[in-house]
Amino acid sequence: KQFISRGHFAEYFRACGYPLGVGQLKKVTSRSIISFIEFRKYSTEYCQNSFIKLS
Repeated sequence: KQFISRGHFAEYFRACGYPLGVGQLKKVTSRSIISFIEFRKYSTEYCQNSFIKLS
């Protein structure tokens, strides 16, 4: 399974124009790591004009 850290998650949303800090991100998810499947779900929901490729 692939996971990303909450820090990377926040950076990704900032790049999409969502200035989420880690504190705000806790409203999205309370965990410090997020599975890639969840990340795709959140990125679709919050960041529709952008996408990310994880190799």
